[in-house]
Amino acid sequence: MEKDIAALRKGHLDSFERITKLESDSASFDVTSPNKFLSVASSVGPILISFKGATRYLNGYRAAFEIGNPHLAKITGYEITATWSAAFKDDKDTDFLKWFNAKKSKTVRSSVPIVPGMWTKIWIILPNTSASEFEELDIRLDVSRVEMPIAPESPSAVQ
Repeated sequence: MEKDIAALRKGHLDSFERITKLESDSASFDVTSPNKFLSVASSVGPILISFKGATRYLNGYRAAFEIGNPHLAKITGYEITATWSAAFKDDKDTDFLKWFNAKKSKTVRSSVPIVPGMWTKIWIILPNTSASEFEELDIRLDVSRVEMPIAPESPSAVQ
């Protein structure tokens, strides 16, 4: 019976992991392995996010990122949502719902432009966080405004 329960639990966790990986609107980082980048879906197309590392700051952490804009438009309005937690321990004593509900989250609106074809440095303060609560980090970027130059009128434009 215990083998059946363990197999069922493993199957549910594997399914959850696959579903989470399919959700490409956020980037998931192991905070012990900085300097990796991931592509996330946004309303303007894929955006690159690189977690550069984190340092202790007051009673939490200051997390450093670079956001890469592979597009021609300058991103001038966006929100970044950081969600962080302890790493999930896949054992019979770990309560998935308790772990999931203990995740912390913070959303910040930024006016720092994300320039086309370049990496933009961003820092987010993650308050009230101990080292044991900061092992996994998910970053989501919601773009609300872009700027592009307007093409000059041409004689062949439709009237």
